[in-house]
Amino acid sequence: SFALTSIDNAPANSRESFAKAFAQNADFIAVDVVVSKDGVLMALPSPDIGASTNVGEQNQYANRKTTKQLDGIATNSWFATDFTAAELQSLRLKPPTGSNVVIDANSFRVQSLPQVIAYAKQQNKTFGLYLQTRNPTFHANQNLAMEDKLVAALQQAGYTTQSSAVVVRSREIGHLKTLRDKTKVRLVQIIPGATLAFDGSVQQASADDRPFDQTLAASPVTYA
Repeated sequence: SFALTSIDNAPANSRESFAKAFAQNADFIAVDVVVSKDGVLMALPSPDIGASTNVGEQNQYANRKTTKQLDGIATNSWFATDFTAAELQSLRLKPPTGSNVVIDANSFRVQSLPQVIAYAKQQNKTFGLYLQTRNPTFHANQNLAMEDKLVAALQQAGYTTQSSAVVVRSREIGHLKTLRDKTKVRLVQIIPGATLAFDGSVQQASADDRPFDQTLAASPVTYA
């Protein structure tokens, strides 16, 4: 069983949502991964942190709102790649829309991936990590390539084999191929927004019909 999204008004990627998943005896917890300005892997759903955190409420960060190309889309927001890990950890993840959960000053703090791994290892059973690397090409273009950083974190945690309690998933083909050359942990190719026809073919309704690295390479490869 997987805890993939927010649980009981606790936002995804928060320590509180992981705690609820552990209490419900999930086998895996899903963790999104981005990179901070100083090269630390962080548990955040996107490099764009404007909607997922309270950064917009922090006056000291008002001048960091900027426009970047996020997978080919001009996005005006705040980005994890412009913040150090310490600065990101001072922010809070926003609870789901419409939530009436009561929070205090320490609720829903942004965490680093090493913090999440350490917390999972403190539990009384082995919980797997289902990691999704977000926007690898974007990070590479910010001089913050994810692959070596992720492999180092996995090795530090003892996740080095196919049987390790971790799975890494991504939309981007080149990123997964690079990881395969560097680690033996299980890898998953995401096919977003698609349905399967009865004949087994992939029906892609969205214009986002291929991984962004394939778009940049002018590759004919689509999810289908």
